[in-house]
Amino acid sequence: MPRKRRPFDATWLPFGMIIGFALSIGILLPLTGSVLITAGAGLLLGAALGIVLGLRP
Repeated sequence: MPRKRRPFDATWLPFGMIIGFALSIGILLPLTGSVLITAGAGLLLGAALGIVLGLRP
């Protein structure tokens, strides 16, 4: 019997957002010097990380 694909697990999204934001603050803030650019990049990185973690089996 084929295994059913698991639906998206949204509980990973907040964890991904926190991890992505923390990583971007630590890495991008010294490089760019702009809090807005760093926060935007952290938001995008965190959302992508949360979605990837939520879709894994």
